[in-house]
Amino acid sequence: MGDFPVQHRKQTTISVALLEKSRRDAARNLARMSYRGAALHFLRFFLSLLGRRFSNGIAKLLPTNTSELLFDKFAVVLSVFAGSPSTSPGASSVLIVSHDLSTSGAPKIVYEMARILIAADHNVTVVSPLDGPFRPLLQQAGATVVIDSEALEGSALVKNIASAADLAICNTIVTHSVVKLIGSLLPTFWYLHEISLVRDLLDRDPDVRATLHSAKQIWAGSEPSAELVRRYRSDVDVLGYGLEQIVGHARPLPTKNSRLNVAVFGSFEPRKGQDLALEAISALTTHYRSQLRVKFFGRILFKDFYQDLVKRAAVLPEVELHGELAQDAYASELLAADAILVSSRDDTLPLVSLDALGSGRILLCTRTTGTSSFITHGVSGFIADSADAASIATVLREVIDHRSMWQKIGAAGQEVFLRNFSRAAFAKELISRLSLSDSYSGVAET
Repeated sequence: MGDFPVQHRKQTTISVALLEKSRRDAARNLARMSYRGAALHFLRFFLSLLGRRFSNGIAKLLPTNTSELLFDKFAVVLSVFAGSPSTSPGASSVLIVSHDLSTSGAPKIVYEMARILIAADHNVTVVSPLDGPFRPLLQQAGATVVIDSEALEGSALVKNIASAADLAICNTIVTHSVVKLIGSLLPTFWYLHEISLVRDLLDRDPDVRATLHSAKQIWAGSEPSAELVRRYRSDVDVLGYGLEQIVGHARPLPTKNSRLNVAVFGSFEPRKGQDLALEAISALTTHYRSQLRVKFFGRILFKDFYQDLVKRAAVLPEVELHGELAQDAYASELLAADAILVSSRDDTLPLVSLDALGSGRILLCTRTTGTSSFITHGVSGFIADSADAASIATVLREVIDHRSMWQKIGAAGQEVFLRNFSRAAFAKELISRLSLSDSYSGVAET
């Protein structure tokens, strides 16, 4: 899977003797398995052998660029999407494991890391249990993408890929099983972004706590996340994010006689606090609501929660609910807004908040959102004192009342972005921490 240079890892060619032994072992195991289990075992065994034998990945052996093996009866999905391996003699092979490839923040960080590493002339293979909108973007960037529905369940295929790679990055606390599986095989870096989920898993699962020591390094996306992990491993460090600025054809923020256009991006789930935002809008007087339009975008993670939002929004003509957006559509909606609201009950450093700052939009966020520590209320953004409807309603009124300051506040937010969240700084720090050769010269705008 991917291009694994032999100068960095041991030769992965399987000997005839090993193949014969594996065949005999597999035959004995198959004899003891049901038809269903046998078919699944054989499929995984076959793909594992291919992954070991051919250093440029099994995609080269398949007749089309996108090759899928889908077995509904066994609920197994295995897909390989070939990338563009580097021919540089100094290229390293990097495995990145993601919990999904949706348009949410964590997969976007996977995408940014992959682009940085590929631009630095290294080979990247991304493995995820779920396909999603970031998969074609990763492939376009040059990464090989493997969709393995059992990637987070002790997959032999993941272990095989790791055995041939030089290092691995496991993204989010959800990939803890992979860190445990491959941590002894190669240098494994674990990048954590969550707050409440990190707290819950570490508090109740001793196996996850033990796995913290299987990683070579643990990075956290923000200080609140890092503090939770330091209770069990003291050397956790913060690796802040860096993104490409979304500027495009951003219109200047109006200064008078204009309705405030607000966008709220994020999966529909209690943690993101869309219910708080709707309750805040309901609490506004007609005078303020008439000057407001709010559009929500996201994928539905909690169906009952979303249905409740639909009922609440039905009586608010200022509100629209929409589904998940592709990356281009997301950028367009971001730039069409005057302000971006992050109403989260807890959120480490949501990327939409960074995109808001970088694009010169006005950022409104709760105090429990990590980005609040980077902005100054009324100067470079607006901060709701707590994650509740009353506080969010207060900042909405305040933004509307200070319409003449919108452009100045948006410009100050862009300065915050450039000081703290540039891609160049993130790229330099990432490559340094991975101890990789650095031929990074930036990633072309797309």
